[in-house]
Amino acid sequence: MATTTANGATDEVSIMLELFDSSLDLLKPAMVLKEITWLYILFIIQWHIRYRCGCCKRCGRPGMKLRRVALNLLIFQIYYSSGLQEKYPWIKGRPFCVSAFVILFDNLGFFFAFSCFGWCMEQWKDKVECACCMEGMEKAGVGRESLLKDQHEYEKDPTEEDANDDGIDDDTETATGTYMDVTRDFFKTLGIWVVQSMLVAFYIDNLNRDTKSKSLKDCHVGNWICAVLLQVYVGDKQLGSPQNKEFWRNLWTKGDKLKNVHPGMMYLSRQNRCLGSFLHAYCGSMLPFEVWWSMRWFFDGSINIAARSVIMFTFPIMLGREEPLDFVKDCLAVLFITTLDDVDKDECKTIDHMMIILKFRLYMGEDHKDKQMTEEDKACVLTKDEVTYIEENVDKFRPLATYKKATVWNRMVEDAYNNHSSLCENWYEEACGKKVK
Repeated sequence: MATTTANGATDEVSIMLELFDSSLDLLKPAMVLKEITWLYILFIIQWHIRYRCGCCKRCGRPGMKLRRVALNLLIFQIYYSSGLQEKYPWIKGRPFCVSAFVILFDNLGFFFAFSCFGWCMEQWKDKVECACCMEGMEKAGVGRESLLKDQHEYEKDPTEEDANDDGIDDDTETATGTYMDVTRDFFKTLGIWVVQSMLVAFYIDNLNRDTKSKSLKDCHVGNWICAVLLQVYVGDKQLGSPQNKEFWRNLWTKGDKLKNVHPGMMYLSRQNRCLGSFLHAYCGSMLPFEVWWSMRWFFDGSINIAARSVIMFTFPIMLGREEPLDFVKDCLAVLFITTLDDVDKDECKTIDHMMIILKFRLYMGEDHKDKQMTEEDKACVLTKDEVTYIEENVDKFRPLATYKKATVWNRMVEDAYNNHSSLCENWYEEACGKKVK
């Protein structure tokens, strides 16, 4: 009797799911109308205009939801609209390639084109009219210049749940991923990038070859809608952080002197001393930090901009033809690819922290005592910001004062103290555990 009840319940659930899916299938003809393609494109473009060319602080930075829904609908049309494929024959037979191009053009082409346009507007801000809220801002006593502030300076309402729904990471000083942390073993970082690239290649190959995902008859609109909702509301969390462009700009600024230093291969293979020694003996220090940082920037961009965007906007198509259990499994299996390079919050380092560690490693490899300092040696001297960071985070560097190379740390701190006379003796005593000379 129990078996019959269980089977009956299972049948009822299956019937309900089929009815739900059948009712949503009625939306297919409207979703593939080629006449509304330009409407989707318009919704995408309006986000870029508002983001880079927004005219008032009151409007704030635009959210991503409408743009993402419009881009998903555009990709749905590229895959399944016969009218669109007849009008543009080059789409037929290669919907994934066209979709990937549209996604990357939106994230790179449109973004940088409108960024340049916004920059030009700022240069000619005296000629720009802020019609939307000029009257209200003038009544509040706010001048024209404040209307044209950079988007990153817009204030957010802390009471709003979606205050951060703008695709921008406001923390521009912290390395939240392996590629961003320039103190991590480079060859380990390279290995993670190779693994992620291969997984992305497998995903692309499977989706490009899959004939079912290209047939409107095999697409379950209910699955597709569920996948889009998952993408819009929790996609950023599941896919990991996108590339933080401001972080890399700040890294190049703060590491301006250090980036020209040739570190030697020993500093690039921290986990494998034998490999590091071998490369150092036969390769020496051919490339400066700037080149190694550029490679990390490329790794970060290729995975956390290109691959992340392609996966984010194409996995609804892949899940559209899945059975319920496969839908759940594939959600978890695909979205984790771009999170492999993320690091735990406790392991994240700021730019100042990374610069201090790199300079300490260089100090360990060179004898700075009783000799004329070269330009590279001078680049290793702590800046005032880095000294302030040590002062505010003494406990993080306490192990270095008791490390077997503690004399090197003490000498490094002493050089910083001598170069910044405004520092108090207490800071020196806390940092290296001894009285100033």
